[in-house]
Amino acid sequence: MRVHRLRHGLTLVALCLFAIVGAPHAMSAGVTPKIVNLHLNPGESATIGKDVQTTKLPPDSDFVFLADNTGSMGPSINDVKTNSQSIIDAIEAAGATNARYGVGNYQDFQQFAPCPYGFQLNTNLTNASSAKTAINAWAAGNGCDTAEANLFGLHRVAVHDITWRADTFGARFVIWFGDAPGHDPICNALPGYTDPHSPITEASATADLVGQGIHVIAANILNPPGSPGLDADPTPYSSGYDNVCGPPDGAAGQAARITTATGGVELVNPPAGSISSTIISAINALPPVPVVVTPIATCDAGLTVTNMPPTQTVPSGSTAHFSETISVSPAAPLGSTLHCTVDFTINGAPAGPDFQQKITVEVGHGVPTKLVLTPKTSTNPVDSQHCVTATVTDAFGNPVPDVVVDFKVSGEDNLSGSAKTNASGQATFCYTVGSFPGGDVITATAEGGTHPTDTATKTITLPENTPGCKVTGGGRITAADGDKATFGGNAMGSGPSGEEEYQDHGSAMDINVHSSSVLSVSCSADKTSATIFGTATVNGAGSYMFRIDVKDLGEPGTNDRYRIRLSNGYDSGDQQLVSGNIQIH
Repeated sequence: MRVHRLRHGLTLVALCLFAIVGAPHAMSAGVTPKIVNLHLNPGESATIGKDVQTTKLPPDSDFVFLADNTGSMGPSINDVKTNSQSIIDAIEAAGATNARYGVGNYQDFQQFAPCPYGFQLNTNLTNASSAKTAINAWAAGNGCDTAEANLFGLHRVAVHDITWRADTFGARFVIWFGDAPGHDPICNALPGYTDPHSPITEASATADLVGQGIHVIAANILNPPGSPGLDADPTPYSSGYDNVCGPPDGAAGQAARITTATGGVELVNPPAGSISSTIISAINALPPVPVVVTPIATCDAGLTVTNMPPTQTVPSGSTAHFSETISVSPAAPLGSTLHCTVDFTINGAPAGPDFQQKITVEVGHGVPTKLVLTPKTSTNPVDSQHCVTATVTDAFGNPVPDVVVDFKVSGEDNLSGSAKTNASGQATFCYTVGSFPGGDVITATAEGGTHPTDTATKTITLPENTPGCKVTGGGRITAADGDKATFGGNAMGSGPSGEEEYQDHGSAMDINVHSSSVLSVSCSADKTSATIFGTATVNGAGSYMFRIDVKDLGEPGTNDRYRIRLSNGYDSGDQQLVSGNIQIH
């Protein structure tokens, strides 16, 4: 074009379909919920809903800036140089966090001599910093007639000079800015032009773009008469371009038709307007494009995560809904903590931390895995009550309520019972300890889970002596076995000391008990009952523990009571005297 005419034309090709900068959903893009904490048992699973709010642009998007670099474009070129970072910021804020950028420009062809060039690649796809360097290399100048090599530039970036990434089909963008329509057709008969796809027409360039999954964003600089804009009829502006490629065949509305066919957008940049602002507005105005959301789970052994459906295609900027099932292996150890990370990829590419879900599963909450019995050891005198408490917890130390705990006592006493844990995971069992000194082992076992168990020990001692107490007496009873039995003796708490004799005269049991020592004499405060412990021979042999319980219920003694028990199992039973008298002093 002529240098005195100011015109503007740029195309940006990008892998992402659209970006709406500042849209409300862009702020909330990502997976919800991001953090999932569960308590599951081996073999259990849980299903939860997952919402993935997509961004307006996929993370992996390819963009190519394509500018009309002829003389009239100086102010617009400088605007883009100054504000290229703002354009890139807008693209990345819309979700294209892993975007790559290419840069190219075009000038013109004429039939008489080179113009000097039709298209120039400044850089293939690269990072943002290198792309800005390439943009800063633009220097507007030259130009032949008014119409330019627009279609040639679009063709070159679509199928010839740009190496589009394989995973960005449908997320590729050309942002095109210029101030004049394009020659149509362009052919190899033009000086300085050669292309294997000659001739290039609006229809062929559009097909190239659509075939590569490219969306065109057109910023149309309109400042007539010198800058008629991208949609002007190119025919009257092709003074240096007669019939060398055949009659000029272009028609008004080139940019409008191309952006519509490629699913892009066109905005007009008014006189004195900022072209970079128009480009950003055009990015914001892009319609949504299909994006594929795929969850990819990486889990510890023993934990699996599946999503239904396995993948989803939704319009960019909308929400994909998944049903996520989290399953624990039956072999997962109780008390283990399992982790899983689920990346919700967009078009196969990681979309950043907002699209990453963290799952933590603690295995075995509420399952009995530990039981502690308290007190571990204790000492109580005969005939007293003893209580133990079992505390049941899971593998994480949490109390487990409503668990049945079975208790078993063995040793001097042999009995069992059960109790259910309360809200604190505790169950209490009480029993009256035995009649003779000795020891018990108490075992508690929880029903369910790993059936945790624990033991405690009980030491049973003689009762304390009652200093100054004296028990004397003798008489006859009928023993529990029906035999006639006689007794006699004395015992004193001070010492203790004394001597006791007992004779069961048969026929059920014929035994003679003669004390060897008195170990304990305890009397009630009101002197109506007393207990005597000691060792004795039976029928003149051995050594056995004896226990005598007596009651002094008044004179002349006929209401008094006597009982003797031996460690060999003999028990006369608690009997009223047939004759005789017992006195507790």
